[in-house]
Parts: sequence; structure tokens; C-alpha cells
Amino acid sequence: MKKSKLMILTRAYSRGIGFWQQFGLSDTKSIRAEQNPLRRLRRQLVNVLLMLLLLVALASVAVMLVINFLQIERIGAMLGINGLSVLTSSVLAALILFLLATYTAGSTLFKAADLKFLVTLPVRADTIFLSRILLHYRTNVIVYWALMLPSYIAVGIVHGLSVQLIVNGIILLLTGPVLPLSCSALFSRLFAKNKSRVGRYVELVAFGLLIVSLAVLQGLMTRWARTGFLDIDPTQILASLSTMADKAISWLPLSVLQTRMIVSEESAGMGPLVATILHLASAGIATFFILRIAATDYVSVLNFNVSTQQSVKKRKGSPGKIEKQRSMLSALITKEFAVINGHNAFMFELYAEAFVPIILIAVYSVGGLMTDISSAIAFISDLTLFPFIFCGILLAVASITMMSSTSISRETPLLDIIRSLPIPTKRHVQAKIAAHLLMFGTAFVFYTVIGMLLLPVGFMHIVWMLPLGATVMIISSCLGLAIDYMRPMYQWKLPQQAIKQNVNGIIGMVASIVVLGIFGGLAILLVQVLGLSVMLSGFILALLGALMTIPAWKVLLQVASGLYENI
Repeated sequence: MKKSKLMILTRAYSRGIGFWQQFGLSDTKSIRAEQNPLRRLRRQLVNVLLMLLLLVALASVAVMLVINFLQIERIGAMLGINGLSVLTSSVLAALILFLLATYTAGSTLFKAADLKFLVTLPVRADTIFLSRILLHYRTNVIVYWALMLPSYIAVGIVHGLSVQLIVNGIILLLTGPVLPLSCSALFSRLFAKNKSRVGRYVELVAFGLLIVSLAVLQGLMTRWARTGFLDIDPTQILASLSTMADKAISWLPLSVLQTRMIVSEESAGMGPLVATILHLASAGIATFFILRIAATDYVSVLNFNVSTQQSVKKRKGSPGKIEKQRSMLSALITKEFAVINGHNAFMFELYAEAFVPIILIAVYSVGGLMTDISSAIAFISDLTLFPFIFCGILLAVASITMMSSTSISRETPLLDIIRSLPIPTKRHVQAKIAAHLLMFGTAFVFYTVIGMLLLPVGFMHIVWMLPLGATVMIISSCLGLAIDYMRPMYQWKLPQQAIKQNVNGIIGMVASIVVLGIFGGLAILLVQVLGLSVMLSGFILALLGALMTIPAWKVLLQVASGLYENI
């Protein structure tokens, strides 16, 4: 009976939500149910294009990983360490999975909205906890697979395809993520009953470490891709990497067992069967005790979080102090940021987008590309269009985001309450655009000023860059909001689904790229073809952008009114 309850709780999460619906795409049943043949054909074409876009993005990352792991495997063969790519990928996959799962574990295991209903059911607490662990596994396991599968391909290319690689590879893909996910659950449990913001700060540190790890990984991958295996002196490899590999093998016994599962090493004195048994036993025992500790007093933790969410935060100041009345627009803007700051997935995703230039600088520094970038800047700085190139890059950071194109989806749990408020549609839309400008417009101004101080861009160009940037961001925000107003993601049970698995975000980013392409083409036309000065062209583009905001605003209001006024 306990098993059936566990299966019911596990399946209840995805009931009514198809596989493609998790990404904001229409499932085949809903498309077939469409009566209008033209609309049915349009939805089919849109689905196919979006699927192809997702596959191309995944394929590009996979090819980069395979190339780098292939080079690592060949280096391992030179060092006499077969399976070095698997050893490397197992460490990276476990570390990145742990960091990524740490900042989502709280919202899945202890703070999800549906937990307050589940705790009232006649189900044991450990059954509920185990069902949430399975959900946590299902949500994050794809990250582990994405990092491990390229190393399997590298091993297959270097050592050949074998039954051992296929069978044990599948076993490792299924069991490998269990221990890091369990550790993330335990880490989140330590701060689950803390009223202070210590837990949020710890999750923020975990996310920061995740960004640093990804930056270092991307930088190293770029360095490997640039130098190539054939450009490295084998003697230097043997001298510098042999000691590092030996230390890694001695410090990482579990990763060594996982490697021996995939690639046999005669000198290790351990066959793949023994390695598999030891891996399953050690990881299983460790996971059992970790989960037992994490599940301690689970019901009281859930009740604590429910009471904390329902409590009203006391404002600082004397009890008799009269709060200054805020405008409707100011209150709605505050609501936008309250929704973002209410979930780690929202906060980390959107704030990280605002810090993209800093992250890229870190990646390029690790990858050894700063010298090449400096040379490229010195080369293109003599171009007449360089101020537009500079402005376009910064506008890409401020416009190609998921801030607006997932705005309505993020607040769908509160949508019924929001729609019942006596607030004009125009105010809702103004607040969302203003929130976009506050977050990314501020970043745009900051990066523009810093860039002008460091790069050969005349400071006088700021007089047209700022108004042009404001108009482009408003247009991009209007397009993103219109997309999300037309097809918001109503059904999501985890916050990351509303933003990371929301295809509206991708569509909005593509729309922003199109807008930037239009303005870039107009800049080339004005400067290169018509021979106008950069300053005059900048003012003309800013004026054209201001005119383009008018139809974008009208279309957005029309689409938004269909959501707020049709109750």
C-alpha cells in the first residue's frame, strides 16, 4: 500500500501536463483538438520550429563537450589512464549538479505550494519526503546526463563501443545523480527552519559557486578548443598532468569506481562488475543515511514553512508611525520584484542575466581570450560604426532576457487575485516595463559609462546611446510581455518551470534579437550608405525607436486587456 501511495504522489505532479507542455509547447492532443485547420497548421509549424531551436542549442553544447572530453581521453591514453574523460566528467557532473540542486532543493522539498495540502493527507511523512526526492531527481537529472554522455562518446571513439560501456553507462546515468542530489537535500534541510535569511544567503553562495564553476568550465573548454591536442607538447603533458591525475585518483575514490565501471583498467586490479557493486553499495549506504537525516522531523518543517509564508512581516519603526502612501505604479513595481525575490529560481536567473558581461569577462579570462579580445577591439575601434557596435552589445545584454517574456507566467499562482484588483490594465503593463527598465536599464547605464571610460568610445555619444537604449528596451519588453500575455504558462508546480522551461522566454529572446538586427541594419544604412555622421544617425535611430514604441505599446495593451478584463 505504501508503494502505491508513493506512486500516486509521484505521478500526481505531472498529471495533466504533457512532456512538451513542461517547456510551454503545445502537446499533440491539444493540437489535434483544434477545430480551425489554419490555426492547427500554424501551431504545428510553431511547435516544430521551437523544437528545432531547442535541439540546435543542445546539439551545439553537446558537440563542444564531446570535443573537449575527446581531447582529455586522448591525453589520458598517453598517461596510461584510460577513462580520464569519465573521471573528469563524473567530478564535474556531481559538483555542478550539487550546486544547481542546492538552490532549488528548498522550493521542491520544503517550500512548495502543494506541500501544505499533501501534509494533510493520510500518508506517512517519509512517503511524502521520498516522493519529493523523486521529483527533485526527475527535475535535475538531465544536468548530470548532459555532462556524462559526452564522455561516453569520447570513450567510445577512443577505445571502441562495448557492452560494458552501454550497460554500465546506463547504470551510472541512473544511479550517479542520487548522491549529489541527496547531499543537496541535506544541505537545504539545515536551513529549512531558519526564520532569518541565512538559508537564502547560503543558496545565493551556492548559485555563485555554480556560476563560477560554469565560467571556469567554459573557459577551459574554450582554451582546449583553441589550442587543440596536437598543439600540446607530449612531454609537457606527462610532466604536468601525471601528478595531477594521480592525486585525483587518490582523492576521488567514488569517481574512480565510476570510471572503472565504464573503462576497465588492468593495472587497477578491479573488474567492471566489482566496481559496479562497490559503487552501488557505497553510494547507496551514504544516500540512505543522508536522506534519513534530511527527512528528520519533516512534518514540523513543512508546518513551519507554511506558517512563515502566511505570516505578515512587521515593518520597522514605531507602532504609531504613519507609512507614506505610495502611488499605484510604485506598488505594482514593488510587486514585480517581490515575485522575483520570492523564489530562488526567479531571482538567480534574472539577476544573473544582468551580470552577463562580468560573467563573460571571467570566462574569457580563464579561457585566455582577453589578449585576443583586446586585439579585436583595437582593430574594430577604428571603424566608423564602432560606437554602434559597442551600444549594440550592451543592448543585447539589456534586451535579450527572460525578464518580460516570463513575467505573467511567474505570477500565475496570484493571477486570480491580481485580476480582481480595481487596477487599469495600463498600470499593470507600465509596472512590468518599468521593472524591466529598473533592472536592466540600470545595468545598461552602468556598463555604458564603464565601457566609455575603458574603451575608445567618445563620451559625447552617451547623449544618443541612453535614449536609444531606453527605446530598444521598451520595444523588446513590449514584445516579450505580449508573447507571455498571449500564452502564459498557467500550470507549473516548481518555480524553475515558469522561467527555465518556459518557451516564451526563448521566443522573447528571439524577438529581441530581431529588434536589434533591425536597428543594426538601419545604423549601417544611415552611416555607410547615406554617409551621415554617427551622432546624427544615433539621434535618428533614437527618434525612430521612440516612434516604434507607439504601435508596440498599443498592441501590448490590446493583448493584455484580454487577460485582465475578461474575468
